[in-house]
Amino acid sequence: LHSIAAAVPSPIYDDKTILDDWLEDLRRSAAEIDKPSLALLGTGSDYTAFAHHFGIPSVDMLFNRQGQGVYLYHSNYDSYYWIDRFGDVGF
Repeated sequence: LHSIAAAVPSPIYDDKTILDDWLEDLRRSAAEIDKPSLALLGTGSDYTAFAHHFGIPSVDMLFNRQGQGVYLYHSNYDSYYWIDRFGDVGF
């Protein structure tokens, strides 16, 4: 995963890779990190069936710019209309 992340351009910064973004985000809380690691997935989300029932390797990753709003999650407003109009216009 580290070598792939180092080869993929960042969707946020033109001159960085996904690995650069990952490390920068981690260093905000722990300055001595040189290689990111992954935590085990919990059991409270949509990927539960993939990881825990079927044994399919899964990872939970996201990109979030500072100051960017948090998307609604499993609410009455969690819809195609909302995400297209307000959350990620023109996704």
